[in-house]
Amino acid sequence: MNSSKAIFLGKFQPPHLGHVRTILRLKDAYPDLTVGITEDTRIMPAEEVKKIFDEVFRDFDTISTTIVKGVVEEGSATLPEGVEVVLSGNEKVLDYFRGKYETVYVPRTEGLGYSGTEIREAIGMKKQIPLRKEYRVERKIVEIGTLRPLERVLPTHLLNIAKMIEKDREVRKPLIVDRRHGIVLDGSHRYAYLMQQGYRLAPAVLVDYEDEAIFVGNHLKHRFLKDQNFRISKKEVVRRALSGDLFPPRTTRHFFPFRKEDWPVALEKLERGEKRSIDGLIEPCSLETELELDRGYIEEIDEEIEIIREYLKEEKETREYLLRQLRMMEQ
Repeated sequence: MNSSKAIFLGKFQPPHLGHVRTILRLKDAYPDLTVGITEDTRIMPAEEVKKIFDEVFRDFDTISTTIVKGVVEEGSATLPEGVEVVLSGNEKVLDYFRGKYETVYVPRTEGLGYSGTEIREAIGMKKQIPLRKEYRVERKIVEIGTLRPLERVLPTHLLNIAKMIEKDREVRKPLIVDRRHGIVLDGSHRYAYLMQQGYRLAPAVLVDYEDEAIFVGNHLKHRFLKDQNFRISKKEVVRRALSGDLFPPRTTRHFFPFRKEDWPVALEKLERGEKRSIDGLIEPCSLETELELDRGYIEEIDEEIEIIREYLKEEKETREYLLRQLRMMEQ
């Protein structure tokens, strides 16, 4: 639990159950939490939003509300005194406060009707709130010269990857690539292998990195939980890749709204040419360092599995409760 005084910023236009669930989740991590309502009158005045939240959270002593005067994007917003941590689901808001406060990205709570955009559209168009569409991926063979690396790679791990690919004579899993900038978000070692061996093409899944369904952390548990060690952003990812200031190996953990399924592509289809030097991609480190990184990653996986077990336990308990209710009603 973080003892810092935190403020969760948003326009909340309109306030909905997704906001409530997110705030309740945050109160467990921040025992001194303020909901900061920025001024916006698209649906209701900030004063009305505050009244709603005051009523909803009146029984929670650790949650307070305030109206933040001014406009964050214009630099005219002023936060209450004593605030140490700024929480938001808007990267642009966090960008403004970085360097002045600790900033933490808060993913939205997913659910039918848990989107202000969907609710506003439904109100304006007088139709039912649409279900979210299934996320569709685009698989494509791309020019490897159009891609930008994000992280350096581990030398021994790269050798092992090379052995496996050359044994199979195929790249089994595609790279995952930001469509706009060509950033290799997943598959750094496969990318390094293809570059080193002179291949002109690479199998890729193209994604829109600006999509809120895709997010980044620096630990596997950040798929579910954000803690004080969450210190990476999409903006920093793009800056690093475009500037060539690569992250060390295994710094980022990208989370996608789809499974990383196999898409085997034979090496012969990737048009091999002259080998290239990839010295700038190789991390200068010892075998022992690589082993420590591998052990650390295994610990992350174990921790994530434990979190999943806790979620499953909660779901099973809810299921048993509902079954009990059914039996009581049937009797």
